[in-house]
Amino acid sequence: AAALGKIVITNFRNKERYLKEYGECKLLVANNRKELSRILIELLDTHYYDLEMIQKNTREWVENYHSLDSIGYRLKDFLNKI
Repeated sequence: AAALGKIVITNFRNKERYLKEYGECKLLVANNRKELSRILIELLDTHYYDLEMIQKNTREWVENYHSLDSIGYRLKDFLNKI
């Protein structure tokens, strides 16, 4: 969904590790009902233009951190350190 530029709300138990490895995450994290409610209410109160910007930023994040090229470079760096 993020690769399509959609706003993604997900359960994410290991976000700290992800941030340590990648440095940035554009996923909206809701690990319980209260967090999900808060995020949905915030999104419902968000102007359409801002929602489009969140979608654009989500797409760019996927391209920068999870494209075939970026993952290939990360793997190459990892293998060079071994």
